[in-house]
Amino acid sequence: RALAFGAVSFLVPQVLGAVLGLALGYSLAGSILLGSMFGSHTLVAYPIAIRYGIAKNPAVTTAVSGTIITDTTALLVLAVVAASTRGALDLPFWVRLIVLLALYVVLVWYGLPRLGRWFFRNERTGAIAEYSFVATALFGGAYLARVAGMEAIVGAFLVGLALNRLLPEQGMLTNRIQFVG
Repeated sequence: RALAFGAVSFLVPQVLGAVLGLALGYSLAGSILLGSMFGSHTLVAYPIAIRYGIAKNPAVTTAVSGTIITDTTALLVLAVVAASTRGALDLPFWVRLIVLLALYVVLVWYGLPRLGRWFFRNERTGAIAEYSFVATALFGGAYLARVAGMEAIVGAFLVGLALNRLLPEQGMLTNRIQFVG
């Protein structure tokens, strides 16, 4: 359901926005970016869903997952369009993007939670070290996303999703992260 929702809620505005951009006289790259801007959306209402205790509802989880798909896809479109304006849409670009992106996703999605579980299980010095771990993972993930050819925000977003499962819903660390966020 999430894949279908994410695909439809991205592709329909993407296509319509690109057609609108072309009709308004924008370049192909500008029209594609316009469509991807229309195709992405945000989770502004998610804190309200958490407050009302409906965050685990299947409709809410489908919407959250779909939003993750649309936003990540929009940022990948941005990376491809940005590379196209530099004339770098050759075979090495695609190989680098696909291989490094796959390695990055595996590292963050599977490796980081394991490292996080080990860290939080063995950490004894307190909340500052826990917050430092999360911040380091966030900035490190953003940097590695840039190395992989994506926008840094995609990396930070994926790190947040990977670590979110490890953090208690009502803890001091979560409160600090939400405050800074």
